[in-house]
Amino acid sequence: MSEVSQAKTLIEQTISQLDQYQSRFFQTKMPERAILQEIYGNIDRSIADKRSQMEL
Repeated sequence: MSEVSQAKTLIEQTISQLDQYQSRFFQTKMPERAILQEIYGNIDRSIADKRSQMEL
């Protein structure tokens, strides 16, 4: 898989996660800060996973 398609997949996953968080936020009134921390944590983990895969 090329880097471009990997990046596209990561962006699509992030967008779908944002959609999930948005609906969850409205259902639970979860604090915005907690949602953002969770999203950034997931993005950081995804990037770390990609880096470790590239190093293998």
